[in-house]
Amino acid sequence: PQGGWKRHGTVFDLDDSKSAALILASSSSTSSQHENHMFWGAGEIRHTTSEDARVWKEAGEVWLSVRKEPGWDSKGVESGPPPLRINSTGDWLFIYNAWDDQFVYKPGWVIMDGNDPSKIIQRSERPLFEPMWGWETGKEAFSCNVPNVVFVEAASEVANQPDVFHVWYGAADSSIGSALITVLVQS
Repeated sequence: PQGGWKRHGTVFDLDDSKSAALILASSSSTSSQHENHMFWGAGEIRHTTSEDARVWKEAGEVWLSVRKEPGWDSKGVESGPPPLRINSTGDWLFIYNAWDDQFVYKPGWVIMDGNDPSKIIQRSERPLFEPMWGWETGKEAFSCNVPNVVFVEAASEVANQPDVFHVWYGAADSSIGSALITVLVQS
């Protein structure tokens, strides 16, 4: 294989495995250091583990569902980028994408336990941000493929700024935006 990569095939033979985010054992200091974690799905997010990152426990349990009451994440949720380590607490920041009954996409967040990423400590009550600029809504002088859509696909820690993260997101299925997110830990 070119570049040293070797394809190992599909992880699951399922229709609803649109997106996934991984915590690999080498990037984790969890109590289960030899376990890799995968958060995946569209509509709901499932969690599963693997010891070698090639063979995963079948399908996994539902880990994050839509909210029962009407709202910004009441119709579907899907994985965003891989979780990010929060330096001040050792926990993980997981950004997910959600949609409502009008198919308006907005990102939300979950704080995951640093020792057991399958445990949710806190979930956002409101979205991180929502479509508001013309190039995100598809209105005004901007063209788009799908209006009123923002979804985070990539994220990284900002160097020398603990708990500050740079995210890149799709907007109206035609543009790419970026934003900075700062995690504020309350005592």
